Amino acid sequence: MLFGLTIGIYGQEKKCSDFKVGDFKYSNPEYSEWIINRTDSTQIETSTKTGIKIFSSVDWKSDCEYILTSYKVLNSDAKNIVGSIFHVEIIKTLADSYICISKNDAIDDMVLEMIKIK
Repeated sequence: MLFGLTIGIYGQEKKCSDFKVGDFKYSNPEYSEWIINRTDSTQIETSTKTGIKIFSSVDWKSDCEYILTSYKVLNSDAKNIVGSIFHVEIIKTLADSYICISKNDAIDDMVLEMIKIK
């Protein structure tokens, strides 16, 4: 009986809502310099190499879907990022990460794994 209870507790995957807020990093080494801090309504992506900060509003459509709208960029000339809109759908959750599809009209759909670090 205890064995079954242990498997039930440790074998469960997280829910999308477990990843709504917190600090995250990308699993992809290509984006490893970026740290994401997300509250219920804002997200700040910070490059640990350049100090660039991208501020976005977060509009949750459901526990597993949200819209990111970039509204400010600091320490960069890439002001064209302001106004960019990304539709993000969490397609799988794991113990400490989630896999999502990020869609934008200007770029191809990206499949990303986000690791929760805090």
